Amino acid sequence: MPHDRHGATVQVGDRVRVEFIVKEMHLTEDYCNLSLESVERMPPTLEHRTMLAINARQTVKVAKTGSLR
Repeated sequence: MPHDRHGATVQVGDRVRVEFIVKEMHLTEDYCNLSLESVERMPPTLEHRTMLAINARQTVKVAKTGSLR
């Protein structure tokens, strides 16, 4: 069974959180898209980070600029 980084079972329909760093902003008059990079590297090789592009309104800021928890 799949599990998260703390060992909790993950199932279809569960809500999860993934921490990303904003790498680029793509501004237009009507919207702002963000290019994001995951903080955690991809197991098992840990070579690559996941990249994602979403609208800024899908996010909630959780840390000050330049700080990671």
